[in-house]
Amino acid sequence: MGTNKFIDLLRLTRSWHGGAYIALFGFLLGEDCSLILSFAVSTLLYVSFAFAINNCFDVETDLNGEKRYCNPIADESISFKEGLIFSALLAISGFLVASVLPPNSFVLYVISILLALIYSAPPRTKTKPPLDPITHGLFFGSLLFLFGLFSSNGNVFSIAPLVFSIFFYSCYLELRNKDYESNLISNTTASAVLLGKMSAEKIKWIFYALHVACLIPYSPLMLLMLFGLLRERFADVLTIAV
Repeated sequence: MGTNKFIDLLRLTRSWHGGAYIALFGFLLGEDCSLILSFAVSTLLYVSFAFAINNCFDVETDLNGEKRYCNPIADESISFKEGLIFSALLAISGFLVASVLPPNSFVLYVISILLALIYSAPPRTKTKPPLDPITHGLFFGSLLFLFGLFSSNGNVFSIAPLVFSIFFYSCYLELRNKDYESNLISNTTASAVLLGKMSAEKIKWIFYALHVACLIPYSPLMLLMLFGLLRERFADVLTIAV
């Protein structure tokens, strides 16, 4: 494999994305960090798989949007078959590495991989409202967080509101998806397209408000996060700061 091909496969995974931090957050709230290496590698493989398989089946949408040059299949740097094989290798490698983690963590890993798969590949829940924000909220939100938590033997009962908060924030991210125009052009029936831009904006902020509401039991100061309703960038900064 040439260097250029290897770089194109890395581009397929969007390995610069910060999704892995959700799992890391959960891991750090646990009690036993002895399996941090297996956790870190399996998380990286999982996030890479989720983006790689999405790029495989999002070619038509990406061709009509700004992500064309972030998707090496869309710009024909690699073939669909190569992308599919590489995605499968990422998932299989992830299963092997995650198998050494606690059983409940491994079960969540398998479920998350399957959800990430059906989100992007047929039946493509990302095109079946309202399953797109729900699926995204699980496999790239609360389940990813719980995977990290269980990997370090954490206790979910003491932080249940946080799990729901992460779910709602991930739903918010899905509805603010920057692919609205390209989805519209490619006839991709995502929730935002079905609802229309204005209605999707309103529901997006409802998800953000629910995200904040779940954090209030930890401190009334969490109400300050409602300033995030003013602008998306404020919402991101406040969420990261908390």
